[in-house]
Amino acid sequence: MAKLPSADHLVERPTRSVRQQVADALREAIVSGALPPGERLRQERLCTLFGVSPGPLREAFRQLESEGLIEHFSNRGSFVLDISEEELNQVLIPVRLVLEREAFKRTAQHLSKEDDSRLERYIADMETGAATGNIGLINEADHRFHEHVVALSGLRHTLQLWRSVSPRLRVQFARLAPRHESLSDIVDEHRAVLEALRSGVPDAIDRALEEHISQSAKDLLNRQSKPGIDGTNGAG
Repeated sequence: MAKLPSADHLVERPTRSVRQQVADALREAIVSGALPPGERLRQERLCTLFGVSPGPLREAFRQLESEGLIEHFSNRGSFVLDISEEELNQVLIPVRLVLEREAFKRTAQHLSKEDDSRLERYIADMETGAATGNIGLINEADHRFHEHVVALSGLRHTLQLWRSVSPRLRVQFARLAPRHESLSDIVDEHRAVLEALRSGVPDAIDRALEEHISQSAKDLLNRQSKPGIDGTNGAG
């Protein structure tokens, strides 16, 4: 099993339940690729690693299963799920695009200077990640950028649906990001999205999101043989 956070990680946020902290730690490990598809999640080892009893761990497993990140098989245990290209193209990307188009247009009607600055900070984090080759930092900043805009829309059910597909999309982000000709492309796409958001023009928002979410993913999926930024094969 890949290296995971130690038990010390669980006391950094004492206000959160143990179950939630374990779920968060495992989710980040899956999203980052530290726990790859097909990896078996061994209960005894994880209980020791996190310093928790089986109860909270099983609850965390159930939460991650509901998010589509792991699956439990009777008499075999729990495993990290893979995400097929078909699911990405026919379910995850179309759903995300529909949700974000409406949410971004709603947010554009009342984007404050404070929230604009916050989005700029997320893009700055992406720039730092691109400059250092830190895909994890880019992935986190990308997630926070989009989540913040969707949350600002005030569309509560849209936000709930967005969060339900986000973990699986983040897994694919980590796998596809190395296929970019340059990680700076990700920064440029977000700048284009932010400019469209600032303009408040619905068609401009639609075009920017289509390019960033749909077309970019299709282009990257076609680069099956492109080496990753670390020199390894970029195929997931």
